[in-house]
Amino acid sequence: MAPHPIRLVGTQPLSADDYRTLVECAPALIWRCGPDLERDWFNTTWLAFTGRPLESELGGGWVESIHPADAEVCLALQRASSEARHPFEVEYRLRRADGLYRYVCERAAPRTDEDGAFAGFVGSCFEIDDRRVREEQGDAEFFSMSLDNLCVGGFDGYFKRVNPSWTRTLGWTEAELMSRPSIEFVHPDDREATLAARARLKQGQPTVRVVNRYLCKDGGFRWFEWHSVGHGERGLVYAAARDITEQKLAQERLREANELQERLQRQLIVADRLASVGTLASGVAHEINNPLSYVTANLAMIVEDLGGSVSPSPGLLGEVRELALEAQTGAERIRKIVIGLRTFTRVEEERLAAIAVAPVLDLAIQLALHEIRDRATLVRDYRESPLVLADEARLAQVFINLLVNAAHAIPGGAPDAHEIRVLTTTDGDGRAVVEVRDTGAGIPAPLLERVFEPFFTTKPIGSGTGLGLFLCHNIVTGMGGALTVASTTGETTFRLVLPAASSAA
Repeated sequence: MAPHPIRLVGTQPLSADDYRTLVECAPALIWRCGPDLERDWFNTTWLAFTGRPLESELGGGWVESIHPADAEVCLALQRASSEARHPFEVEYRLRRADGLYRYVCERAAPRTDEDGAFAGFVGSCFEIDDRRVREEQGDAEFFSMSLDNLCVGGFDGYFKRVNPSWTRTLGWTEAELMSRPSIEFVHPDDREATLAARARLKQGQPTVRVVNRYLCKDGGFRWFEWHSVGHGERGLVYAAARDITEQKLAQERLREANELQERLQRQLIVADRLASVGTLASGVAHEINNPLSYVTANLAMIVEDLGGSVSPSPGLLGEVRELALEAQTGAERIRKIVIGLRTFTRVEEERLAAIAVAPVLDLAIQLALHEIRDRATLVRDYRESPLVLADEARLAQVFINLLVNAAHAIPGGAPDAHEIRVLTTTDGDGRAVVEVRDTGAGIPAPLLERVFEPFFTTKPIGSGTGLGLFLCHNIVTGMGGALTVASTTGETTFRLVLPAASSAA
């Protein structure tokens, strides 16, 4: 809103001489410049403040009274405002007649000639030194009271000023901190990164979240996180270093706890696998005993048939050959069972490899077959699926758990009335999918969301640990996959999805 014109009621208007007297006697330091920014007039208050004659201030002479550190900023703002024809305001230090610099606030507005053309600026200054002193005292209090380590450093590598927090944190006195190159306090392993950050500061790039360790007087180290900015003209760095030692120690404790958790989980997985071997032991023994019986019997018959005959008849040779082939088949069956057991019970560290899921399923079916045979008909529905990046023993452990659980969900004695179907396929995202579906009683809806919880089981007390599905879920998610369950009355499906080996890599 434009100011209302001043009206003097009951008196004559002020003359030009009256206005001049008012300006000359005003407490403000008033000046005027032309379009070339050369100042051509100062009031007596300005001249009294600087203690210089008018001739010394005219043109650019007045700049000699500005503090050297403030002159360029002041003049640059004046030039920019002249180009934009905008008012400006700036604070700088102006030397008083007694030689002391005092802060002033200068405000100027553009003026125009009779034709409306830009004719320069008219401006005024007010002393604000007391206000600035109060602000600087407040800054000093903030500097001293801050819990962070605040400092001013030089490009020469030495501290120029440190707040008391440094002594509280490191134990060094202020004099000790400023008497040595600051890099000597930095942990040797962190010096290269610290020097690289300082080089960026010299190039005018602020540094954020630079972390290093500083030496304490007692020989220990504290972790600091730095936020710093450099001032090229002054050759100084202004920085705040936050002590994050406790945070680092907490992170280290968390890392150790995670490592312990992973180690215990690996041991738990192996223990569960070995427990499964115990559960399957009688069935595996039966699976080995059957072929072993006829291998032994056939070998005995071969020995008996051959006897001491030097040249057996062709018919006898044919009979012996059939017996030998049957024995070979039985031995191969035993060999596969033994290989499966050896793979399944391996206790080495996890070994990831690109493997097909069907052979691992066959291994698991072979070891769990005795649990299934009396309860359901097993159907293999193997369709095309990609290789997966997995540990063979752990994947077999998952499949055995799912197969045994499916078998135990079906009552024994009527295998023709129930089915366990094992499906392999590929989903729309190119991932391998394995489903184990049984026609057992199903899982009640309220319990479905708990089946992967540790120590949860639907089996009778003493029949299960409640860790099998929990560990299966962890194994599968650890391979980047997912294990889910869906169940209705008379049917339960566990669905395992694993990324293809190429995408997992």
